[in-house]
Amino acid sequence: MAKHRKTRQEKVLADHRHITYHLEPSSAQVSFPTEKKAAYELDLPTLKTKTLSHTFVINDIRKTAIITGLIVTVQIVIFFILNRI
Repeated sequence: MAKHRKTRQEKVLADHRHITYHLEPSSAQVSFPTEKKAAYELDLPTLKTKTLSHTFVINDIRKTAIITGLIVTVQIVIFFILNRI
């Protein structure tokens, strides 16, 4: 069974309902006594993202170079083995 899709008129009515709902002030207004909160100074440790990102990049490049070198070496060895036969 297909999912019911809203028609243009239903969408317009829904938009109108949402706008009027958000613009109306609530009928039950409750006022709470305001309390002054003390200002806290938090010393958050700074993250060293620059050094970490370079470390990851260098390690990734090193691994990629090693794997690429091994693949090329194996291909050359296989080439020489197949040409000697």
